[in-house]
Amino acid sequence: MKKLIWILLALIALAIAAGLYLYFKPVKDLTKSKPDFWFDDLRQLNEVLPNIENNPGAYIGKIFEISGNVTEYSAEPHGGGYLVIESKDFNILINAQLDHRVVKVNIQENRPCTIKAEFTGMEEDLIDPDVTIMYFKQAVILNPKTHQE
Repeated sequence: MKKLIWILLALIALAIAAGLYLYFKPVKDLTKSKPDFWFDDLRQLNEVLPNIENNPGAYIGKIFEISGNVTEYSAEPHGGGYLVIESKDFNILINAQLDHRVVKVNIQENRPCTIKAEFTGMEEDLIDPDVTIMYFKQAVILNPKTHQE
């Protein structure tokens, strides 16, 4: 019986240690990482979109670099916020949560912008089912509008 209690305590301690590690692990700095995929415009992303829709799990966690026109931008005073890149021509909407280190970026709506972010998922728009919404996290803003090699 004592052996069983020690095994359970060891498993509980291991679970707590793993949880603390995941909670306190540092966030990736995407400015220094190479993208797995890059798209100079949403036309290129639209060509690959059927593959992503058929197997989104293969793309989750991958780093995308995407260029397009910003349709909505909101920044928090101490870093973070969100950015939306949309193309009516291709029915794609990019919703990117900005990294908490992104502070005071000079972004204007309806102007071109390039972001690098981690893909987290996608869904159909509830209002317009032809539109695909792609979600990203930890987005950083890159300028000028070029991909890094």
